[in-house]
Amino acid sequence: MDVVIEKKLSGYKQIALEKLDNILLTIFGRKDLIIEPEIIRILDSFANMAWLKSKGFDKIFKLSSTLPPKTKTLVYMIFANLVTFKHVLDQISLLKSSSLLENDGIKDFHIIVVPSLFFVFRNLVESEGFAGIVNLHSFSWDFLKIDRNLLILEFPSTFQQIYIQKDKSLLSSIAKSLRVFTMVHKRPNMILTCGQNSEKVVEMLMQLKKPTNNDNPDFNAMIVIDRNVDYPSCLLTPVTYSGLMLELFDMKAGILNIEGENKISNGKLDILKEESKQLENHEDIKTLRMCGTSDELYTANKYKHFAEVVNIIKAESKSLEQEKRKYSRDMNLDQMKNFVEQNLPRVAAQKKVLYKHLIICEKIVQEMSLNFEKLQNVEEMILRYENRKQIISFIDESMSTNAHNLNVLRVMALIHIFNGYSGDEIHRLVQNYLNAFGHKNIHIFHNLFKAKLFPNILKPSSTNLIKIASNLTKKTPFMTDAIKFKLIPIIENEILDKKKPTARKKCPSYVFNGNYIPYIAQVAQVLLQAQNFHDISPKLSTFDVKILCNDESNLKSLNDTQNVKLFPLKPKTMFIFVIGGITYAEVAACKIIESLTGATIVVASDEVTNGMNLIKSVS
Repeated sequence: MDVVIEKKLSGYKQIALEKLDNILLTIFGRKDLIIEPEIIRILDSFANMAWLKSKGFDKIFKLSSTLPPKTKTLVYMIFANLVTFKHVLDQISLLKSSSLLENDGIKDFHIIVVPSLFFVFRNLVESEGFAGIVNLHSFSWDFLKIDRNLLILEFPSTFQQIYIQKDKSLLSSIAKSLRVFTMVHKRPNMILTCGQNSEKVVEMLMQLKKPTNNDNPDFNAMIVIDRNVDYPSCLLTPVTYSGLMLELFDMKAGILNIEGENKISNGKLDILKEESKQLENHEDIKTLRMCGTSDELYTANKYKHFAEVVNIIKAESKSLEQEKRKYSRDMNLDQMKNFVEQNLPRVAAQKKVLYKHLIICEKIVQEMSLNFEKLQNVEEMILRYENRKQIISFIDESMSTNAHNLNVLRVMALIHIFNGYSGDEIHRLVQNYLNAFGHKNIHIFHNLFKAKLFPNILKPSSTNLIKIASNLTKKTPFMTDAIKFKLIPIIENEILDKKKPTARKKCPSYVFNGNYIPYIAQVAQVLLQAQNFHDISPKLSTFDVKILCNDESNLKSLNDTQNVKLFPLKPKTMFIFVIGGITYAEVAACKIIESLTGATIVVASDEVTNGMNLIKSVS
């Protein structure tokens, strides 16, 4: 990556600090901060405790049901959630009432809302009688750099709001952050969109005029894509180390939490849960930093096949043992002193890092090994459109012997996307799921339908039945498009040798064991290898792609676009944004495209997600 681009990507931290500082400059005097718990780790990534203290904060509290101590000025920082906002106003009402009675009241209340302050919040303040008492501020930290080529907005519940609740208010916040991106890196010469939400975001983005200077943009092309264009990249099980980490553990602002109950055991029926081991009582053992380069073991192996990483960690462990054995009683005093001063601290630090990865690998093997190979085979059968009875039997078996409320739905959604269902199958699978996990979960299937992840079970009609029946006699629309766009290598009989996990490192399908190529990686490869516009038009027309070139201000379909003289892309620089979450499998696939084409690809999204998180947001 170009040094200038890398420095600019690291500069978003300073932009966030300055934006927050501008807000705090309007809040005078000593003050206390009450912060929503989900924001704490994000805030700490760019504004640590020392910085906050320097801005006049005396104490910092987590937002809870307990009232904070009285002080002259209270500053709340919360996400743009109406329920949370109402809870804060209720606290302020209680604090205001008690301070009036005691005549030593709090003078100022401030609420900083992330990422945007919507009209409904101002309206609620007025209706609650707090106009002129509560001061409202809007703040967005824009992009957090959590890896060399990965930027995240860390907006919570984006997928749920946009794709389930059909609430598009966050699109304006995404567009504002992309405006900041174009200010820092200049507007790309070409912008591609895929999906209705992506089109709306780019239309908002175009309200910002192109800079008047003649500097070339840092990124030649920008791709903005809806998450629902490529669900399989979320639903399929990754084989890369970083991808499997998120199958088990939660991550926030690039910090992986490896303590407590993992996501797989948490989703199982109580009767199937096993007692988990307690980690050592050290904070640095309970978390793993997935951002930065301090953990060399993770940095070097994060996008490798898990089987390969296990062997590497074993070798590292043996090497470390040999390093420790170099200490000998036969050493003279100077040799001992040199070993203790130079080698011992390094060995101790390596041991601590290695221990974390041993814990992670052990938990991955413990939770996933029994079912992993079988699940991989089932996913391959779904993609191959074969052995349907075996696939349905796997789901039935999973709900009785390895019942996990989210992963079962994950496979069911994958079948819907690629193969479709018969009416009898829908009825039986839904009934079995409700019997296993409770009839209170009936709403999940309605939400899955709204996200286009399952058929509509609430309003059966003759039209729906005909559509369902037709899906069984032919491939689903997505399956047809995926084959045309060559997203499924196994359809072309390009089978990965399962005994050689590194055999397909030169294909982005490597991240899914050779079964599937993430859509964004395939689009990136098409654009980077194209010599002219005619090289991309027939390939990208499979999906609803629109394009905006140079100084144009309106998106056009590929058929309406002519005389595009941007190809071949030079320099080969590309920015990709996914609305609704991006997976580490997709990031790894783009990394492979980088190495194949010599390009620079930076990927971004509102959050890093996976299939389990996606289904959880639906449920």
